[in-house]
Amino acid sequence: MTAPARPGFLGSDVEAQQRFDSCLTTAAQSFTSVRTRISKQLAGLEWYGTDGTSFRQLWESSCAPALQRISEAMTTAAGAVSRQREQQEKASRASGDIVVLGASSPVGAADAPASAGGGGTAAAPPADPATLATPASSTTGGPVALQVPFYSQLVAGNGFTPGNTACFKASKAMAAQLGAEVLGPDQRIQVAAGEHSDGSVRPDAAQAAAGRSYLDQQLDSGRPVVVGVSHKGAYNGNVDGITDHFVIVTGRGTDVDGGTYYTFNDPATSHASKGSDANVANRFQVGENGVLVSTGATARGSVVDRHIEVSMVRRNR
Repeated sequence: MTAPARPGFLGSDVEAQQRFDSCLTTAAQSFTSVRTRISKQLAGLEWYGTDGTSFRQLWESSCAPALQRISEAMTTAAGAVSRQREQQEKASRASGDIVVLGASSPVGAADAPASAGGGGTAAAPPADPATLATPASSTTGGPVALQVPFYSQLVAGNGFTPGNTACFKASKAMAAQLGAEVLGPDQRIQVAAGEHSDGSVRPDAAQAAAGRSYLDQQLDSGRPVVVGVSHKGAYNGNVDGITDHFVIVTGRGTDVDGGTYYTFNDPATSHASKGSDANVANRFQVGENGVLVSTGATARGSVVDRHIEVSMVRRNR
């Protein structure tokens, strides 16, 4: 399929690309939501005998994996559109011909790779205390949208030394802007009891429920929460031997299917358009066994584009 060329126009419409990126990401999340919802209903369905067994085998071996593959393919496509848009923005900014979306966002540093990479030096704009809002609703379970500033772990100027392993420091600095002091790891809620080779976690159901309850309580009190996530297997760089990265949960909402989601800022990129909670890809859905999941590429590519699952919840003072 080839789009008709616009006379005198080369490159791309970055605003339209951003909308298309969001469309693909939302579609990917919808497929994941459908898979999760049907799996939950099927698990609790009293359907015994040969027919029930056959259908469960069909769902687990064919249908559910197909939905997951479609979700991952759409996420990959969204990532491709996002990268092309960023290239267009850089080219437009360099030429000075076009006003670029998000021009006030920190730029210059690449997304944090899976292991190592370069860092940035441009300072992000300081947070305006007047914009640090309280929750949109004080009723537990209602929508919450905290105005948490986005800080990149790769960019200096926000009270910590930037770098590829500065995700916790960046998340902690963001939390501090709304008066939340993150406690030490000994006070954490350890959601994951283990992990698989692809980074998906083996949750402790009781701890997962406790972690989500704590998230709700803190969000309703106007305080964001730093959480650890897993996006690959076999990493021992954090206290639990599971957590690979840290992000900060900034809000709560309800999707078109009636499911609850949690928004987050991901410091693994210098681009606020990708890392902030304004990006619809930065949402945790409630998955099986209560674990919070954000769909993406499985254990490959830039951290900010990966499938992540919450492994621990860090308490605030």
